[in-house]
This record gives sequence, structure tokens and C-alpha cells, in this order.
Amino acid sequence: MMNKQNAITLVMFFSVFLLFISTTSFAQKHVHGQGQLLIAQEGEQWQFEFILPAADILGFEHSPETQAQKEKLLYVINKVENVEQILRFPPHCTVISANHSLDQFANEKNSHQDNHTNEKEHHHDHVNKNTDGHKHAHTKSDAHKHEHKHEHNHGQSHEHDAHNDSHADVSLVYSVRCNRTLDSLQIPLLSWSTSLESLSAQWITNTQQGAKDLTASAYTLKFN
Repeated sequence: MMNKQNAITLVMFFSVFLLFISTTSFAQKHVHGQGQLLIAQEGEQWQFEFILPAADILGFEHSPETQAQKEKLLYVINKVENVEQILRFPPHCTVISANHSLDQFANEKNSHQDNHTNEKEHHHDHVNKNTDGHKHAHTKSDAHKHEHKHEHNHGQSHEHDAHNDSHADVSLVYSVRCNRTLDSLQIPLLSWSTSLESLSAQWITNTQQGAKDLTASAYTLKFN
């Protein structure tokens, strides 16, 4: 098992690697059909991070809005939590941990619903407080509600536009221990993610650094 010191060392090393990636020509913009795979080794410990357009993994870039999208989210979560569907290692490698950011899409929906509920409760309280007022005050309340409704609808419109224009990535992070040299591995993710056309893999190991583009027809990564 990975001890605490090795885990901290690998996390620090990988953080430096990510900083290096972000400040070199390896850094990429969000491009549909193209993902990134960042690999770092420290002794026997390896870390693999995928940065993937949500549109290529889920088919959408927002919280699920239909039953089909909810089912697709659960399907993909099951896929990425089954490491062999993402990475295929030789027998001398053991997966230590697996993490992903897919839960953010379900949480985003719940957060939006909570905000909408709070807004409705605020509007209800506002109406009740003005029910017993004078006619003039009631007229002002109506005008205020009309203004509030207009602002709310206007805000919803902008929110909807931003929602349509936004782009989202999915992060998958796997920590692995290999007690012998890892010369190659396969990335079967590319075989079942229908719209993910390529992965730009970059790595720093104990002995070298390199880069290679992988595709659905050529998803074996060789370090030597």
C-alpha cells in the first residue's frame, strides 16, 4: 500500500508536473473530441489524470435534465469507477485509488433546485407581508413584484444563455503502484467513448519524459 509520505511526495510531484504542463506548449484549450492524459511517476507510484470534455463522455455539459441524461450519467460513473474500462495495466500493477469529478453534475442540479426553492419562499413571504397593507402600498407591492419578476426572467434568460455557452471538463484521477517496470498500458476509454477521437498523453517518469497522441484504433501507450 502507498504510505503517507509517498502519497504526499507523489501529490507534490504531480502538482509540479501540472504546473509545468500548463506553462508549456502541452497546455490545450477545451476542444471537443480531444482529451488530455497526464502521467507522473515517483518510484513505484504512478498517477494518471484524464481531462476530458464532458460532451464527449456524457453527451452534454450540464446537469442532467432528462431521464435519458440521468441514466447516461450513472452509466458513465459506473464505467469510470471500473478502472479496467479506463486503464488496462499488467498484473504487477495495483490500483490504489480512483477519483472523478462526475458528481459535480448531479450536485449542480440539486444546488439549482435549492436556490429556486429559496427564491420562491422569499417571494411568498414578500406577498404575505404586503397583504394587510393600504391600497396604495398594495399598488407599490404589485409594481415591485412586476419589477422583480421582470428582473428574475431577465436573469433566467442570461443564465440560460451562459448555460448553453459554457463548457465543462471531466477529471479522472487514478493512483497506481507497480512493483516492476511499467513499459506500456492500454487506454480502453477510447474504445467506448464514441465522440472522443484522441488523447494527448504527456508523461514524466523516473527515467524520461515524453508525449504521444492516442486514438481509438491505437490506444496502447508505450513508454520505451
